[in-house]
Amino acid sequence: EICDDGIDQNCDGSDLLAPTIELLESQEICEDTPVQLNATAANFDQIVWTTSGDGTFSDTTTLTPTYTPGPPDIANGSVILTIEVSNQCGSVSSELTLSITQLPTVDAGSSVDVCEGPFQITGASAVNFDTIIWSTGGSGTFDNSNILAPIYTPSATDTNNGGGMLILTVENECGIMSDEFLYFITPSINLTIQG
Repeated sequence: EICDDGIDQNCDGSDLLAPTIELLESQEICEDTPVQLNATAANFDQIVWTTSGDGTFSDTTTLTPTYTPGPPDIANGSVILTIEVSNQCGSVSSELTLSITQLPTVDAGSSVDVCEGPFQITGASAVNFDTIIWSTGGSGTFDNSNILAPIYTPSATDTNNGGGMLILTVENECGIMSDEFLYFITPSINLTIQG
């Protein structure tokens, strides 16, 4: 066969076109969602997909595999996927950057003992979130419910109950996560001095 670059492959005089492939577009996914890949190519005998990371393809020899990111892919936040198509006349390739958004994580902190009155929340942590909000299982108030370390003022009912539960909820485009902790109120000691 003669490739369109003029090189005779099999000496039978036929014309074999070089492989072609359309450029791939970058994609974004959540860490718990495999991505469906859709490549377009022509004049090829073989297909091979490869990854710069550690994820897996459902099939490395098809134009339309799914790719499941591995732990390092997720930790890095992105991975490069490459497809190469080839025939006797050569090979061409295209690659895309797959951006991976991690699920939010949250830790409201451990249970704490507090004195009567307002107290600051100090043990909470969260990552990979767009929004954050505190809520209460009681009836007290936060000075700002949209920060990690707000001040909470227990209500009289909270105090009479000896404490309560506070819940921290974080969210991003990939999901919502919540955690809670208990607080226990130590009653104030009232001293009466008799003369």
